[in-house]
Amino acid sequence: MSKLCVDVSSWQVGIDWAKFKEQGVEHAIIRAGFGSSVSQKDTMFESHMNGALAAGIKVGVYWFGYAYSADIGRKEADICHEVIKAYKDKITLPVFYDWEYDSMKYANANGVYPDKKLVTDITIAFMERIKELGYQTGFYTNYDYMENKYDSPRLRSYNLWFAYYSDNKPEYDCIIQQFTASGRLAGYNGALDCNRVYKDFGQAEEP
Repeated sequence: MSKLCVDVSSWQVGIDWAKFKEQGVEHAIIRAGFGSSVSQKDTMFESHMNGALAAGIKVGVYWFGYAYSADIGRKEADICHEVIKAYKDKITLPVFYDWEYDSMKYANANGVYPDKKLVTDITIAFMERIKELGYQTGFYTNYDYMENKYDSPRLRSYNLWFAYYSDNKPEYDCIIQQFTASGRLAGYNGALDCNRVYKDFGQAEEP
């Protein structure tokens, strides 16, 4: 049986986490930041982490990537660690990497036009460095990226958080499915990304 999860960032302000918990939210994936500078920490990171944890909600983290080389991807993992390390023993879901359309635009603006190999290299570089730093890891993506932007077979051993807006489970083997971007819950006045968690994250695992 799947469990309800929300993913949030600085775009969501004023969440009543206790009300979320009352409605069956068991997990939250919280944006820690983006890019390769600590100054790009998500402004709501600590507030969301503390609120979710106080309500008894298990947490994971995601980092939005703007890397256009594998070396920058590793640097982003180091910066992510700097932001989240105070919560390391409380993070029971993976630390996910999110590299998508804005990431591609940023690479193009810097004169880099990533092919499948490079996009995959960047994502693996982040995930492997995060594993070295002692976290579980994974990546967030959608059908378009799995089919057209990633060398998907190289990613089969990693945890997949998959955006697939359907009542059905996707064909890709994912541990978390983002099934809507327009969810509604008491405790927040606005639309929410809602997810189904298919894996048991009851205890912290070794990376």
